[in-house]
Amino acid sequence: MMMALLGLAGCQANAVQPSAEPAAAVASQPAAAAELAQRVNDANAERFESVEQRIVLMQEKLIELNQRIERLSVQGGQQLAGLQRLQQLQTQQVQRQMEQNSGPSTLDQLTELVFRLEQMSAESSQQSVSASATTDQAPYQLVSVYSSKGWILLKLDRLSGTTWKADGADWLEIQEVGVLPASEYQVVMQPNPNDIKGFVAARIDRNNGISWWLKDNQWEPF
Repeated sequence: MMMALLGLAGCQANAVQPSAEPAAAVASQPAAAAELAQRVNDANAERFESVEQRIVLMQEKLIELNQRIERLSVQGGQQLAGLQRLQQLQTQQVQRQMEQNSGPSTLDQLTELVFRLEQMSAESSQQSVSASATTDQAPYQLVSVYSSKGWILLKLDRLSGTTWKADGADWLEIQEVGVLPASEYQVVMQPNPNDIKGFVAARIDRNNGISWWLKDNQWEPF
């Protein structure tokens, strides 16, 4: 009996005691879960921040694109207006050219004037001596024409060739290219709406046939 009790006591003494490791593992689980949750939150925050930055960048690009579209629209409108203006100018130029081509040119009219001067000079040379003497006593001559700008009046010194144009209450002397010799001169005029002056004028030296045409305020050899 005694031996049985001793054996039972030995078994109880050698019995395995419960371990403390499971309790420690259970205690550490909430901390690990909290750490994992924090990591997930941090990762989500980073993703949200990245998405937000991308959205802001896209908004900036959209704003820049809209500004470019507006600038292109303005430039396109300006270019279209410029092209329309250019077409109008070209049309006006063609119309003016057609109008000029439809009527006699300034050169043709000057040629006609010179021809008339030569005819008048030839006719004058065939006049009687008495009539020529009477005419030669008047050194000045007035020549006038009615143009689109009103009456144009020129005064001519037939012996020197000097010419003046009426300018209000004054006489404006017409310039010369060179020095004119003493001779006998004649001036004729004709209205011309295509000329900037509203008329054309020519002068001839009746003794040698040299002629000039009036350009602005100067006689040019013709």
